[in-house]
Amino acid sequence: MPEMSGVEVLDHRRRDCPTLPVVIMSGHEDVEAARATLRDGAFGYLRKPFRIDVLAGVVAAAVAPPN
Repeated sequence: MPEMSGVEVLDHRRRDCPTLPVVIMSGHEDVEAARATLRDGAFGYLRKPFRIDVLAGVVAAAVAPPN
């Protein structure tokens, strides 16, 4: 993203809207970065390219009511 990274979006979301789920999508293969974003509160992490059905499943899970 030209103006801020996914990690920065995650930081803003945690501060401004803590209940909004965030799914990070990255074109970089960095396992530690993926782990860190999940540890820091991201709902999911997808590496590009990803299948649309995988994205749809993650989004559906992110917005589903808690059990």
